[in-house]
Amino acid sequence: MENATCLPVPQDTLNALLDRTYARQMLPVIAYLLVLCPVGALGNLLVILVNGARRNKSSSTRFILALAGADFLISAVVVPMKVFSYYHITYTSDAWCKINPYLTTASVLSSTFLLIAIAADRFYAVYWPVQYLSVKKGRVLAAIAGTLLLGGVVAIPVVLDYQVVGGIRVGPACTTVSQCYVTDSTQVTVLFIVTAVLFFLSVLVMAVLYTLVYYRVSQLTAGIPGQSAVGPSLRGGWAGRSARGHRHDPPATSTSDIALRDVRRPEEDQAPAAYTCRNNRAESLQQQSPPALAPSCPASQPPSSSPPQHPSSSAAHRQYRVAKLLLLVTLVFVLSWLPFWVLSLYEVADPGYLAGKPTALVQAVAFINDLYFVNNAANPVIYTFVQKSFRQRVARLLLCRRCLR
Repeated sequence: MENATCLPVPQDTLNALLDRTYARQMLPVIAYLLVLCPVGALGNLLVILVNGARRNKSSSTRFILALAGADFLISAVVVPMKVFSYYHITYTSDAWCKINPYLTTASVLSSTFLLIAIAADRFYAVYWPVQYLSVKKGRVLAAIAGTLLLGGVVAIPVVLDYQVVGGIRVGPACTTVSQCYVTDSTQVTVLFIVTAVLFFLSVLVMAVLYTLVYYRVSQLTAGIPGQSAVGPSLRGGWAGRSARGHRHDPPATSTSDIALRDVRRPEEDQAPAAYTCRNNRAESLQQQSPPALAPSCPASQPPSSSPPQHPSSSAAHRQYRVAKLLLLVTLVFVLSWLPFWVLSLYEVADPGYLAGKPTALVQAVAFINDLYFVNNAANPVIYTFVQKSFRQRVARLLLCRRCLR
């Protein structure tokens, strides 16, 4: 009797109707994602261009490049796929059903593991500065590749859990539709618990590492006996040498002394030279052009003759500045993902809590669930406002490109 009263609707027509209805309902969320997509892609591409052109890359620069590369792929690939999924709630492809949640899960795990590696790198740089200076580029690249690969491997169970489920009735239509989700509630719970434990355990590890970094740098800056690299007599000797015009560093009296002078590689703190016009073809252009064209490229400045800053305060402050920047990146990452985990926990406890709820509430939940994409677009903004050297490199890049026109 039920089949006799249902309405025969063509499959394509029913799918298109449901897709349009759902997309119209999610229009505010789609608009939000369409804004984040170009902002995140272009911003991270700029970070890659600016830092990738540096000749002497420190380990922190390589980690930032890896993070920018991951954020670029998420903004340019995963976000458009998310928008596409809002326009296609009905599924006909099993591969599409699996790859969309896999990339989302792999991206969060890879970014989390990469941020742990960054925190560990800062910790190693502060506590073992001499050994840190001898770290080979290959080891840093291997650590980056390992963290990204680990995130992709751990996310593989998502591919096995999600599948296309057919036979779903919609209203009075006789035709059924297919959707993508995890059918086994036990699998949903296990998958959530595993990923949540990995995420929050990683956050705890990062919090401990950055706390230790702050504690160590505070010791070096404050001059605690037994921990400070520079004692009162050495401070006086350094001041006297500076007054007499000596420019060389005082002799190191301990490992901590070396830590304060050499806690970072020189290329991390020096003004970037990768975008000066003499390193590009702009120098030859200036030599062949009339003198009137020369001012369009920034001229190199002579070295400053001012006395060097106190080694303990300058080295410790530089190290703390880099750690503070990367800590801010980590905090934004955690805060952008926290609403997702809270809502996911509620959904695991009550899977049908949105049934029959107003459209505004459904839109708000979808928006909060996708709030983590802000993290992928936020890092270039953080670098721009916090890191003065990044702004200088962007300016040099733009100026030198203008010289080549």
